[in-house]
This record gives sequence, structure tokens and C-alpha cells, in this order.
Amino acid sequence: MPEKDVVSWNLVIAALVNIQELDFAEELFGQMVTRDVASWTIVISGLVGAGRIVEARICFDDMPIRDVQAWNTMISGYIKNSHVEVAEALFHKMPERDWNSWNEMISGLTSRQRINDAMRLFSEMPQKCQRSWNSLFLGLVRNGLVTEAHAFLEKTPFRDVVSQTNMIIGYFDIGEIGHAAKLFEFMQIRDTTAWNATICGLGENDHGEDVDVTEDIVFLKIVKLGLHMKRLQQKRLCILHNIMENGNRLQFLGMLTWNGFKSHSKGNC
Repeated sequence: MPEKDVVSWNLVIAALVNIQELDFAEELFGQMVTRDVASWTIVISGLVGAGRIVEARICFDDMPIRDVQAWNTMISGYIKNSHVEVAEALFHKMPERDWNSWNEMISGLTSRQRINDAMRLFSEMPQKCQRSWNSLFLGLVRNGLVTEAHAFLEKTPFRDVVSQTNMIIGYFDIGEIGHAAKLFEFMQIRDTTAWNATICGLGENDHGEDVDVTEDIVFLKIVKLGLHMKRLQQKRLCILHNIMENGNRLQFLGMLTWNGFKSHSKGNC
């Protein structure tokens, strides 16, 4: 190229970062006559992704101008490298924050089992998006606070397939099979993840005959009897999902005789 502008440099550096050629990316970054905020953020993101958090912070501190994305990249990097307290200190220094700033920090706090701090931060958010609710909700589920997660789910204005599926997983984790089944039954939209979570949950848990469920759950019980769920591959579960959503149950039952779908009583999948 006879003349390279900052956009061209950024594209090349970003491509090098994506293929993990960080040293070469840093070398080109050092040759840039003019850099914009994106130039710095691309390099910081690459260093963070490689676990070179100290170098990333040096680069961040050297930035002449920082935008919200640069702050978020650094905070996310600290959290991913298990430095949540440092991320929190940086969060409180931010001149302005967007949804990503709040959501990253909430997720970071829940990952350290600081649920009260996460809930306090959530309550301080000036505006909450769907990801905000799901971040805290998922943190409650992952920390075994299923009762609290259920109460939180009742309050959320964004009760989507993601939050409902996480709630199902939480119920299965504590052995509340009936609650998991009823929530699955209640869901108006079910994606592959929802089906997989319920199939595997039923496969890994014993359930009493008194669980009041619909045809969908009864069918999933048949699946449990026919397959060794812990060894079932993701690709096969996706096939099951497509068949179940299309309502072709007989086609699925025929699949139980397939080579890859051996009965649990006859051995592993």
C-alpha cells in the first residue's frame, strides 16, 4: 500500500491478534505514527487474551485518551485472570460506564461468590438490560442459591429462554426434579439448550412417580430409559431437539435402534 491510514494499521494488527501473533502485532503497533483509541484497545485486548495482564495494564495506563470500551476491556481482562478486586477498583475509577461495564462487574463478583456485593451493584445500576438480569440470575444459580434465583426470576421483566434454562439447570443441581419439569413445561419457547438441559437432568437424576408432567416430560423419561445420557454427544442431542420440535416422536423411537444409540442396559453409547 502506498499510503497506510490508521484504519489499515488497525485491521492488520487486529488480524495478527486474532491468530495470536502478538509479538508481531506489538511490533507493528510500535511503528504506527498515528494511533487512535481502537489501536490501543486492540493491543490491550490481545494482551489480556494471552494472560499478559501486567503488560496490558501498562498499555492501558499509557493511553492518551480512553473510551468506555478500553476501560471495559481492561476490567474484563482482570476478571478473566481472577483479579476481581483489581477490576472492581478500576470500575469505580471509570468516568462513565455502559451496560457492559456493570454486567462484567456483576458477573465478576458472583464468580467470587460475592453475591451481596453483586446484588448491591445491580440495585445501583441506573438502567438494566436483559443481560444485566441474566448475569445476576446466573450467578445465583451457579452459587447454589436456587431459592433466591427463583424469587429473582419472578421479578425479572426479561424472562427469556436463557434465564429459564439456567433455572432448570439449577433445580436439577439440587435435586428438585419436579420444579425443573414444571418450569420446562411452562416454557413457551424451547431451544436446543433447554431440551438438552432437561434431557440430561432427567438422565442424571432419579425422579418419583408423583411428578405431575405433560407429554413432553413423559417423552423425555422414555429418552432417559433408552439412552445413556452422560455419554450422549452434543450433535446427537441437537438431532433429538429437531425431531422433538417437529413432533415426530415415532421417528425418534426408531433412532433408538441406531448404531450410535445403544440402550443403557446394553452398554455405553
